[in-house]
Amino acid sequence: MHCKEESKEVQRLVKSINTECRTTPTHAELKQLNLSLGLNTIVLSIRNHKMRIHGSVFLWSYTAKIVICDIDGTITKSDVGGHIMPIFGYDWVQPGIAQLLTAIHNNGYKVLYLSSRPIEMLTRTKKYLKRIKQDNCVLPNGPVIMSPNGIFESFTLEIIKRKPQEFKIPTLLSIQKLFPSAHNPFYAAYGNRNTDVISYISAGIKVMNVYIISKDGIVLCQSKPCPTSYAKLFERIAELFPKISDCLAILKVCMAMHVLKCRC
Repeated sequence: MHCKEESKEVQRLVKSINTECRTTPTHAELKQLNLSLGLNTIVLSIRNHKMRIHGSVFLWSYTAKIVICDIDGTITKSDVGGHIMPIFGYDWVQPGIAQLLTAIHNNGYKVLYLSSRPIEMLTRTKKYLKRIKQDNCVLPNGPVIMSPNGIFESFTLEIIKRKPQEFKIPTLLSIQKLFPSAHNPFYAAYGNRNTDVISYISAGIKVMNVYIISKDGIVLCQSKPCPTSYAKLFERIAELFPKISDCLAILKVCMAMHVLKCRC
């Protein structure tokens, strides 16, 4: 009898683990958090345990326009150097990136940082991004999405196989599914490799809004052969990233004109 009762208890625990251990919260659970628009700070804790894990949840409008920014080689000057040089105190940041992303954010766009770095480096990466400061500009707040794989798997995918798109494409598509099917939230993207181009275009970003930067700071737009830089893109911010409020006003005028045309 004792063995049978113990067996039933084990089965109950296994069933409980299988049904309760999830990485994605339900709609009801998210509603209980009473999230505010923008950045929300949360604390994950284990019952009867002292361990606490601090994290962030971003609540954005379903009409949000997102600009994706790679980290290594895009914010930093090179892939490998982006990992190593900051440890020794070297400024290894691409000039003008903080000013550009800040201006984009101030015009109403959301910035999402995407990297195939392993999840073990998340805390260190967040701290590094927060320390970046150029001409009194810091990087705007935004989700930092990194590979859920371990160091070895991520290193193999990024350095040996050279196929980071195998992580980035499904990740971007999963984020895209959070929004209405009629709205593609991804507006533009910055990277430093051809694999980034593949990832961004696969997520539905227009070729004209995909920018690739070299380690020398030269930026190429995929639809325009003329090289530029972050500083020059900053000067054209109103043209390339018009304020969201201005875009909505233009859309309303176009809709009104369409209605009048239909009535005529």
